[in-house]
Amino acid sequence: MISFCHGVGSSQSSARNPTEAMRSRPCEPGADVPLRDGDDLHRARYADFTVFSRGKRGTSSHDVGLDVHKPLSCQLSLRNTIFSSRHRLTSAPPPKKATMRAVLQRVKGATVHVDGKLVSKIGPGIVALIGISTEDTAAEIVPLANKILSTKLWNENQEASQITIPPQYEPEASGSNGANESTEPAAAATNGETEEAKARSEQVWGGKPWKRSVVELGGEVLCVSQFTLFARTVKGTKPDFHRAMGGNDARVIYEALLKKLGDSYAHDRIKDGAFGEMMDVSLTNDGPVTILLDTTEKK
Repeated sequence: MISFCHGVGSSQSSARNPTEAMRSRPCEPGADVPLRDGDDLHRARYADFTVFSRGKRGTSSHDVGLDVHKPLSCQLSLRNTIFSSRHRLTSAPPPKKATMRAVLQRVKGATVHVDGKLVSKIGPGIVALIGISTEDTAAEIVPLANKILSTKLWNENQEASQITIPPQYEPEASGSNGANESTEPAAAATNGETEEAKARSEQVWGGKPWKRSVVELGGEVLCVSQFTLFARTVKGTKPDFHRAMGGNDARVIYEALLKKLGDSYAHDRIKDGAFGEMMDVSLTNDGPVTILLDTTEKK
C-alpha cells in the first residue's frame, strides 16, 4: 500500500544529499519535497492528502510516507489511491460560454406560412434565423440586437424603395383605381418606368459596398426562431440538439429580442415567424449574402 506523509524522521539533515534531507526532515503540509522517479529528481509540493487503505475504502485513513527509492508511477497508482474531490489532480473543464447565434440573409423579400396561411411578409431587408443555446441569458439580447441592426450589408447609395421587389413579396394592394383607364397613358407610363428603372439600377449598385445597415436602408427584419443552429454531428449522423434551449425559456429570450429590436428601430418593421411551429419560409436572397453572427465574437 502507498501513502503520503506529514512527517518522517527528524529535521537534522545534510544539504549535500537532498534524498537524505527529504527522508530525515518533517514533511509538513505544503512543504517542498524532492522525490525520485527513476533516475530523475523532481520536486513536488502537496497539501494534506488523505489516502484510504486498500480494501477498507471509506472506513479508515492513514498518514504515511513516500519511499523515494521506488518510482512514483508505482506509488501514485490511481488504482490504489483515492483522493477527496478537493484534491483531484485533473483540472475541471472550463465553463461553457453563452452563445446566441443569428444567420442574417440579405433579401429582396420573404414570407412565412404555417399550414398554408400567411403569417409574415417583408420586402427588402433581413431574414434573421435566431438560435438560443442552453447557456444564454438576457445579457445576450442587447449585443445580438445591436449586431443585427448595425451590420452593413448594402451599398452606400441603396434605399429600400429603390430595390425591385419580386411579385410574391409585394405588399397587399390597398384597392383598385379603376379598370377603365385608357391604354395610351399606360403605354406612356411603361416608357417612363423603363427609364426610371435604368436610373434606379445605376443608383442601387453605385457607391461603395458594405456601407449601409438595414436601419440606414429603411428595410424590414423578419426573425425566425431556429434551434437547429446548435445541432452537433460529432457522433454519428443524427443531429444532436442538446445545446439548444427549448420550451418557455427560449420563448422568453426570443420575445425579449424582438422587443429590443423594435425599441431600437421600429416595431412595425420587425416581423416574426411562428415560434415552435412548422414553418414554410420563402425568400429571395439578394446577392446572395449570408452572414453568421455570434455573441462570443470579440471585437
